[in-house]
Amino acid sequence: MPASHDDPDSALRDNSGESENSAYTVLRGLLELWQAAFDNQDADAAAAVFAPDALFKGLTPPLLSGREAIRGYYKKVPPGTQADILALQAISLTPDIASGHAQILFTEANGQKRPVCLSITAQNIKGQWLIKSYHVSPDPDTSH
Repeated sequence: MPASHDDPDSALRDNSGESENSAYTVLRGLLELWQAAFDNQDADAAAAVFAPDALFKGLTPPLLSGREAIRGYYKKVPPGTQADILALQAISLTPDIASGHAQILFTEANGQKRPVCLSITAQNIKGQWLIKSYHVSPDPDTSH
């Protein structure tokens, strides 16, 4: 996963103790796809990692549900905004459901940084892992 810090391997630790197909691996893969789409301002690709009926809470209101609403949210992200995934932890809830939380640092084109906490749940739907629930909240304890 691309990262701007000195030791990217130490920032993204799999603390789950699970195998290669762990919840961590699933969520890391989804977040890598999301990050690439987000950084390229590709709202269609960003929305594609979400389930058609996903629940979504970004930094700005309102609460959203559904891939089309999520696509609309990402179309409104200011150009040049980038995301950096700083940390990720995950657990398996069932063989087909993974849940976790991450620290994400959004950097706007003007250099303003917005550290956030992300809670995320993904489900394997017909052989494809998709984000079912995504909730971001400001992380006031992180200073960057």
